[in-house]
Amino acid sequence: MDLRPSRGGAARPLALALVAVASLSVTPSSAAATGRAQAGVSLGIYSTWNLDPTSSVTGTGSRDGVVVQTVNKVGDPPSGSIQVYDGLERVRIDMQAQGALLQAGGGDPLPVAGVRQVEGDLVAGTLLLRSQSGYVASPPPFQGRVAYVQAYPFAELFQNFEVRWATDHVGPVEIRLDVTVDGEVLQNDGSDGWLAGLGVYAGLGNVATGLPPLAFPSPEPLVRYESSVANGKVSIGGSFINSQCFAAAGYCEAFVNLYAAFDMRGQKLDDGSTEFAKGNPHDFDFLGRLALTTSPGVSVLRVEGDGTVLPQHAWVNPAPVPEPASVLLVAGGLAGLGWRVRRNERSGFKT
Repeated sequence: MDLRPSRGGAARPLALALVAVASLSVTPSSAAATGRAQAGVSLGIYSTWNLDPTSSVTGTGSRDGVVVQTVNKVGDPPSGSIQVYDGLERVRIDMQAQGALLQAGGGDPLPVAGVRQVEGDLVAGTLLLRSQSGYVASPPPFQGRVAYVQAYPFAELFQNFEVRWATDHVGPVEIRLDVTVDGEVLQNDGSDGWLAGLGVYAGLGNVATGLPPLAFPSPEPLVRYESSVANGKVSIGGSFINSQCFAAAGYCEAFVNLYAAFDMRGQKLDDGSTEFAKGNPHDFDFLGRLALTTSPGVSVLRVEGDGTVLPQHAWVNPAPVPEPASVLLVAGGLAGLGWRVRRNERSGFKT
C-alpha cells in the first residue's frame, strides 16, 4: 500500500489492513467460561517524499509463547500487519519500522524509525501497549518533506465466568471490573494537528453497569489518555441482569462476559474526531492491570462447557494487600511469639 500522497496533493493516511478490529465484541452468555487473548498491529512509514528503497517493516506475533506470524516487508514505502487470535493465556506482537527520507539534491538520507508492541495476558490480567512514532523533516526550504511511523495497535482480553451465591445469601450480589492504568508519555505534541491517545475499553455482559453498550466494530473508549498517568482507574459494575436459582441445590447463579482492551488512535485538534493511524509524532508506554471483584459471599468460577472447573485467575477477587499498620501488627505478633517460644524453651516448656 502506498503511504505517500500524489505529488502536489493532500497527504493520504495509512490504509488500515486490520479487519481484526471487527472482532472486538463481547461473546454471548453461556456456561462455557473459556477465555481468549487477541491483538493486532498494522504498521507503516508515512512520508510526503521518497524513502530509501531499503526501508522496512519487520515483526513477530506470538500466541501462548509460540511465534505464529512474522512479517518482513521492504520497499518504498514499507507496510505490514499482524493479527493474533485465540490465545488461551497470552498474545504478543512486536513490530518495527525503519527507513530513511531522501533529500533533494542528493544530501544524506534522514533516518526514521518506530516501534509498536502490544500484549494481552489473560492469566496475569494485564494489557500492554508501547508506541514510538519517530519523526524526521527535511531542512528549509524543503521542510514540508516529512516521514514518520504510524500504525493502529490493539490488544484485548475476553473471559466468561459463572457466578454463584447461596439461596439464603443476605446482602448485595454485585460484580465490579477495575482496570488500573499506568503510563508514561514522553512525546505527544500534536504538531500535525492530531494528538495520539490510548483508549481503554471495558465491558461486563449480563451486568447492569448503567453504561451504554460498546458499539462494535468501532466502540468509543471509556477513558482516553493523551499524557502520563499513574494509577488511573477505569471501573464498571453493578448487579446481574439475568440469574437463576436452584432451591434443591441451595444456590443461585449468573453468567458474566468480561471484555477489556487497549487501542491507540489519533484525535483531531480542531473538531475532536478520532481516526485510526493518526497522532504523530508520539512516544507512549502503557500498562493496564485488571481486577474483578464480587460482593462478600459471592463466588466466581471459570467453568468449561462440560462443567469442568478451571484454575482461577489471581486477578479475580484478589487477596487484599495488608495496610502498613496491619503488617506491623502481624510482624509484632510474630516477634512476640518467637520471644515466647524462646522463653518457654529456657524454662523447660515447649509450645
